Amino acid sequence: MKALDVCGITPVLNCRIAEVKKDCLVLHDGEPIATETAIFATGLVASDLTRAFDCERDEKGRLIVDEYLHIGRHRGVFVAGDTARAFTDGKHPSLQSCQHAIQLGRYAGHNAVQYLANREKAPYPQEFYSTCLDVGAAGAIYAEGWGRHVKRTGYEGKETKKFINRTLIYPPKAEKGRDAIFKEVGIDSAR
Repeated sequence: MKALDVCGITPVLNCRIAEVKKDCLVLHDGEPIATETAIFATGLVASDLTRAFDCERDEKGRLIVDEYLHIGRHRGVFVAGDTARAFTDGKHPSLQSCQHAIQLGRYAGHNAVQYLANREKAPYPQEFYSTCLDVGAAGAIYAEGWGRHVKRTGYEGKETKKFINRTLIYPPKAEKGRDAIFKEVGIDSAR
């Protein structure tokens, strides 16, 4: 709420939109809110590609995967990203976020290659969870854990968000070498 105030945004909560006009939204009580742009965010669902598989799904349509990111009886199929529902730490399911998609992709790719080579696969782990939300001129909010314990806000939060976006989520450079890349992404290169 503090960030919205800094940005000059007044939240309107617990109301319905009755009409969208060229220059405003009309609330259910008739109050108009002037706007040039309206964005409707209606939640996350998995890609329709998941329909190609006859197996269990969660309420978002994501395919339920095991610890190696297999689905059901399709042992040669590995699923990652927004279409996979995996347990990150034994009790929390993965979220539809880049934080989980990147790690899921690493392990799905690794395990697919291992499967083709008839070698040992690695179980998907992701015990650390954080949330970093950029709030414009007010900076950013960085929190850790499933309880979202706020660690940094404002300018310090914004710098953390930049570091995450510009350094942590970029793929490792090939010139680092095979072993260094495997170490950086958290997969044992000896497998």
